[in-house]
Formats: sequence, structure tokens, C-alpha cells
Amino acid sequence: MGAEPSDQEIHSQVERTALHQVSTPDGKAADTCVICLNCIVEPCEALPCRHDHFDYICLVTWLQTRARCPLCNGVVHQVRYDFNGRDKDGKFYHVPPSLDNVDHHNRHASLQSSLPSERRNDNYLRRRCLVYQYNLYSSHVGSNRRQTTGSRYQELSPGLFATEPSLINRARDWLRRELRVFEFLAADSTAPHHDALARRSTKAEYLVEYTIAILKTLDTQGSQGQAEEMIAVFLGRAFTRLFLHELRAWLRSPYTTLSEWDRTVQYQGRGNETLVDFENIGAFATGPDLATRTEGFTTLLKYHEPAEARKPSPEAQWHLFIFKGDAIVDTVLLSARSCWLLGRETAVVDMEAKHPSVSKQHAVIQFLHHQERNEGGEKVSEVKPYLIDLDSANGTMLNSKRVPVWQCLELRNKDMMTFGLGTREYVLIQESVGSLGG
Repeated sequence: MGAEPSDQEIHSQVERTALHQVSTPDGKAADTCVICLNCIVEPCEALPCRHDHFDYICLVTWLQTRARCPLCNGVVHQVRYDFNGRDKDGKFYHVPPSLDNVDHHNRHASLQSSLPSERRNDNYLRRRCLVYQYNLYSSHVGSNRRQTTGSRYQELSPGLFATEPSLINRARDWLRRELRVFEFLAADSTAPHHDALARRSTKAEYLVEYTIAILKTLDTQGSQGQAEEMIAVFLGRAFTRLFLHELRAWLRSPYTTLSEWDRTVQYQGRGNETLVDFENIGAFATGPDLATRTEGFTTLLKYHEPAEARKPSPEAQWHLFIFKGDAIVDTVLLSARSCWLLGRETAVVDMEAKHPSVSKQHAVIQFLHHQERNEGGEKVSEVKPYLIDLDSANGTMLNSKRVPVWQCLELRNKDMMTFGLGTREYVLIQESVGSLGG
């Protein structure tokens, strides 16, 4: 087997795919600047990485605040330009000391206070603006093999996008609509109207294809967070996490139209027992829990994955062994998903527990990403499993101790859980990839 591609190689591959899709809709190649998304007027080349998908003035302007290549994130020392004239070697622009230590993921932080007010009269856009304004994560709907085919939520992977073209079409539909929310895509108000519309369309379409290329290449909940890092350059960290969460919620759902999803998707309000009422959130509300509702849904979903949700590393395989007495009655590969909702309600859970004392939505096993610094000052990332009791009627036990409701407790290798008054024991085992082969 060959070596895994580096982050830089993945980034470059995604950029090339997105650029090709945007710039060649009719099959004819076009040179497009990845910064302004217009045709390249003055070609240039970043050195030493030698990427050249930029207009000279755009790249130099970019480097004034961050001396890194927009494509590969490598440090740029020089820019070669004017190499089509008499001097075949061209001219060289030397990059001055930059503000490279500035957190570029936060450069769109002002988006939260400048959502497009002129489009608030559009009911859908108003609702989506409120989702981002109040940082609302749609509630989790589980998937299990007992759900009917037409109502089953699916788990996503890059391979699935390669084999199901309809999934790509669904992603494009959602992305083209969702990206209308973001102010940074708004056209320059001083530009002629037809130029402004064309420029906005190009920007939005590039981000659509950029995101599609990521979906085909990376797991958006992968332990390394590569997809998040790549899109955060455009949307900022907080918006990117919510954006990817909502995109996954739509793509996992069985709905074929966005209007169906709009009517069904839930956002939790006060105390996780009510839903946000978007129609009655006032202009001066301090939080979505000021306006909630409970009617109109047969099932109120109790849980949503947090921003830190990720799948564990492939090298650390987590299994759940389910015992009835001394016999193993089932084994679940927990590493396959970031979240496992356990309970009796087949229509919404990931893992069924049929004992009558178990609540419909009883508890969650959730994988969360954490980053901290080690003794040497280096950042260390890890994805760990946690247990959350969803205020169940008969409680959850972890190693024979009752779990406090709504508290996130870290799980460790060989931990044992029971749910409600059932006698089945759920034992967590972590195995490395090397140990699985015996």
C-alpha cells in the first residue's frame, strides 16, 4: 500500500477539483484566480511551492496579511511575475515580514453581527440567519437496521459520494441555498448590478464545488478535522462547524426535497424539552429559548451533537460488547460513528434497547475532540468517548454508579454500563488496529 497523502496534497487536490468544476462548465479550460475567482490578468507564481492559480495583485495583497500560499498553506518567500515578456525568468516580489501569527480562522468573525438584513423578509433565509446567529445545531436522528428503508437516516463517507450521484445533487441543492445566508458572498454594492451578480454567483459556486470536492475526499467528521480546517479559511471556525453539521444533517436524512427537510428538522429550545419557534423570535431576543414550541411533531428529539463531535481515529477502534449473563449477544463498532443515541424508540435511535424500563431516548455515547498542550508545549489532539444520560426515567449506571443527568462523563477502556432496570451489560473495549489481527 502507498503512503497516505499529506494534508498539503489533499488541500491541493480539492482546490484543483473545485477550480476545474467552476472554470470549465462548458468543457473549455479557463485560468481562474483562486482568490478573486475572476480570470487571471497578470499571471504569477508563488515560491518555493510554485503554485500559480493567482492574479499577481490578488496574491500580493493576500501576502500582506499572511505569508502563506492560499492553496497549500506553505510559507511564501517570493512571487515571480511578468515572465511572459522579454525576461523569461520574470521579475520577483520579495514578501516582507507578515502578520502570519494572526488567527486567520477568525477573520470572518464579524459575520455574526452582519447577517444580511436586506434579505430577512425571505422566510427561509430569515430562519437560516437565526440558526447561525444563535448557533443552533439541529437535533440528532439516529439510524439502525430496523428502520424502514424510506425513513432511514444514512451514515456518510467519501466513498458514498463516489457511488451515489444523487447525493452530490442533494449536496449542491443545499449548498447553493445555504450560502445565500453569508454576508461575505454579497456583491460589492459599488459595482454595476450585472457585474455584482456575476461575481457573487462565481464566489458562491466556487464554494459549492470546493465543499463537494471535500465531501468526495474527506470524512467531514474525521478525527484530524481536515475538512473543518479547509472551510474555516472561508467561513471562520464557529460558522464552519455549524455549516458542516447542518450539511450532514440534510445529507443523512431520507428527504428528497429541501422543503420536506425544513418542515421536519428540529432545533432544541429551553431545557431540551421544547423546540425553537423561529416565527416568534423577536428582533431583540437574547436567546432562542425565549420563544419555543412543542406542537407539530410526533417525536421531540432530545439531543444534538456539539461542535466538538468527531469520529475517533481509525487506529483506535472502540467496540461495545453487549452481555446477557455470560453470553455476548451483540457487538457494535462504535468507531464507525461520532454519536450513538440509545433507547426504545426505533424511529430515532442508533442503538435499540428494548427493556421496558429504558426510556425512548435514554442516553448517548458521544465522541468528542479535545486539544491540549503537553509538557513540551506542543498541541496534542485526541477524540474520546463520553456518556450522557438524557434525563431518563430509570437512570444510567456506569461501573455500578448512577450517572448524573445531562452531564458528559468520559468513558475508558473496560467501562461497564447498564440502562434502566435492564440486566444487559454494555462493556466498552478499545483495541488498536494492530491487535485486531491477533
